Amino acid sequence: MHMIPEIDNKLTVWGDWVRVERQPSLTSLLGKLMDLGPSGMLSIQSSKASGTADNAVAESVDRYLAIMKSKWPLCYKVIKYKYWFGWPNEQGAKEMHKSLTVYKELLNKAHSWLDGAMTDLAIRN
Repeated sequence: MHMIPEIDNKLTVWGDWVRVERQPSLTSLLGKLMDLGPSGMLSIQSSKASGTADNAVAESVDRYLAIMKSKWPLCYKVIKYKYWFGWPNEQGAKEMHKSLTVYKELLNKAHSWLDGAMTDLAIRN
């Protein structure tokens, strides 16, 4: 699998940020865990983004992921499972009813698209 380290780092920052920013209440969290069952346990961490620079990165990534979610929902799901939920690739593939190979291909496509989109913005600015 060929992940782009810079994009992986940005997505890791986004995952930490989104878990803090979008952390559900205890009641809805318990309901979600019951809905997901044992194979879908969320990786809940009490991590916080380390500062305003990380928040800016996370917010930027979040905007691109909103576009990805509408255009390429399967790629978005892979990103959500890996970076937001913290699931290993095998668990994400199983949840999506995809082979591990297909799941990793979707992850690579998501990384490549984000890299291209974010690079294009950097060039224009």
